[in-house]
Amino acid sequence: EEIKVEEIMGTLAEEWYSDGKAEGIGIGKIEGKIEGKAEGKQEGEVSFALRILRKRFGQISQDLEKQIQTLSIEQLEDLGEALLDFTTEADLVNWLKRSV
Repeated sequence: EEIKVEEIMGTLAEEWYSDGKAEGIGIGKIEGKIEGKAEGKQEGEVSFALRILRKRFGQISQDLEKQIQTLSIEQLEDLGEALLDFTTEADLVNWLKRSV
């Protein structure tokens, strides 16, 4: 029985498509996990900074909270160090003006 070139090419194309689709799904899952971990870390850093600031200054304004929530992980880590030296809420406001 003779095998047709079209059949072989069709089978190969289906396998390549299937492999590519599986690889794409795998990459998407990995990227999703990485993004989820980064978001989780950022949320944790925000939560920690806000807890420390509230403990030190009492309730802080929603505007300041929103500014803090938009900071990158690196900025939040810097804020975590800087807030050890803050004595007033004005120190936080000045830091945000310089750092954002």
